[in-house]
Amino acid sequence: MDVRNYFYFLWRIKWAILGVGLILGVSSSIYTVAFSQTYYEGIVFLTVGMEQASYPEDAQAFGARGVEEADSYFTETVQGWTMDPAFINDIYDYVGWVRDDSLSVSARKQERQNLIMSVTTYSIENVEEVASGALGVLEERMGSYNETMDTSYKIANPTITILTHEPKVLMNGATGFVFGVLFVIGFVLVYEFLSGRVTFPFQAENVFGKKSLYSMCCMGSPSVVKHGSHLLAVGFDFKNEEIEKRFHGSKIVKFEDFKKGDYLLFVKMGAAKEKDLEFIKRFADSFEWIEVL
Repeated sequence: MDVRNYFYFLWRIKWAILGVGLILGVSSSIYTVAFSQTYYEGIVFLTVGMEQASYPEDAQAFGARGVEEADSYFTETVQGWTMDPAFINDIYDYVGWVRDDSLSVSARKQERQNLIMSVTTYSIENVEEVASGALGVLEERMGSYNETMDTSYKIANPTITILTHEPKVLMNGATGFVFGVLFVIGFVLVYEFLSGRVTFPFQAENVFGKKSLYSMCCMGSPSVVKHGSHLLAVGFDFKNEEIEKRFHGSKIVKFEDFKKGDYLLFVKMGAAKEKDLEFIKRFADSFEWIEVL
């Protein structure tokens, strides 16, 4: 099928596409402005490992690789601490805040001993303070762990980076618009399929068993086609001045090939139904058809 038919299909439903797309796009933007706000994120990057530069005496049995594995496993333990519901309360206590549910914490392990912790809040004045507080709580918990387990883990090379995340008004609006466009295209295709309408010319070709003589845009079609009909004339004299005026000299429709009693069908995409075309095919002895896009 000619790829231009797809563009004609989109052109036929352009107002529905634009209307629904704009409604969803504007609605998404308004929703983002109304219910989203700027938040600030403190990214804490840190490395976890044993304090000694040389391996402890009891580690000689499993060697350097074993110590590295132990450090990697302990980093996962530290990551688990950040998932403890009490961890956020500890941060509030550390910085001396009253809990207000504006703080969230997450962490992920990177490589073997590196941990990236994210602390978010809506307060630009306090984001660095709470990020430092989260780091301080980790150090306190690690100190308690070392004392209990007789280990010597520590946090090395911590850094804090502050990021600003503003509401994505334009992006959400564009996403809503694209979703609206795809929804309309999908809905129209499903609707016309279920209702048996002819959406693309190849459907009429399958029914008639022949290609159309001519493809025309709906803007140049006869008024009867503009109003949704798919049949222009039955037993019509194709030497009629109106018909000849529209198509004579096109070198596509040869009027000398038509005689009185022949059928010339205008099949309008999105309006004609396959069952009607099947009836016409059974009824007519001789016909040609023109696709109206």
